[in-house]
Amino acid sequence: MKKTLMVLLAIMIMIPLAACGGGGDSDDPNLGTYICVEAEYMGITMGIDDLGVDGDITIELKSNGKGKLNQGSDSYNITWTLDGEEFEFKDSSATVAGTLADGLMVVEFEEDMFLTFEKEE
Repeated sequence: MKKTLMVLLAIMIMIPLAACGGGGDSDDPNLGTYICVEAEYMGITMGIDDLGVDGDITIELKSNGKGKLNQGSDSYNITWTLDGEEFEFKDSSATVAGTLADGLMVVEFEEDMFLTFEKEE
């Protein structure tokens, strides 16, 4: 009887620990918030303030390929994938491709318009 109780107690202690672990990609160094710092249009580089956008543009990468694109007060749910350095995210109406490596993300939002994002520390 004591042995059975000890086994049950051990299992009860391990269940919460197992639930905390195994979060999949929660230790992925790419997860976090990226802030747009620069825009390039037709070869001309400009600061984000020159775009005439109200507020910051950020992309938040969450675990399990989920995330958020924030533009000023607007927010959009996205899904994202990363294959090597090839990065892609999708919302309900568009797919955006680019690269992601070492905390630097560059995506082509429109033809010949590239936005550069740096990971927030």
